[in-house]
Amino acid sequence: MTPKLADYIAEGKTLSADEREIAALALQQIGDTEQAEVDAAWDEEIDRRVDDILSGKVELVDGEETRRMARAMLAALDALAWYDDQEAGLGDRLGDDLDAGVDIIREWPDAAPPYRGRQRHPLIRRKGVEDFPYGIVYFVRDDEVIVVAYAHEKRRPGYWRSRLRDL
Repeated sequence: MTPKLADYIAEGKTLSADEREIAALALQQIGDTEQAEVDAAWDEEIDRRVDDILSGKVELVDGEETRRMARAMLAALDALAWYDDQEAGLGDRLGDDLDAGVDIIREWPDAAPPYRGRQRHPLIRRKGVEDFPYGIVYFVRDDEVIVVAYAHEKRRPGYWRSRLRDL
């Protein structure tokens, strides 16, 4: 809290109940004005985004696919933090190795062997990560690499399979 705000609060406590109510209503009106400006800005942004979609300028992404990718990224961030807790800079090394692995996958998407036990479309593949017990689990759709999981090789094997239900 800033000193100025602390002074306002202290001064407000000296007001009568009626004066505090009037002050609160006046402050709320300021908020309503600002909210109207925020709402107008969002209306413009929404219109711009809808126009971009309708014109084909941007392509929509499947919601389930987005959630799948977000879960993979969150798990990777947890792993990076854990490794950094073990040794400073180790999480950065894992991050670099994961990035390098994804770069290799993008260059040669069919080089990694198919994941055993799943031979239907889309074909799931797993690429190991150098120097760490992780694999990048992915599939290719329309020439785009979709990462399903950054999976630890020993902890909770196959936990990510539930992400494939809709595929």
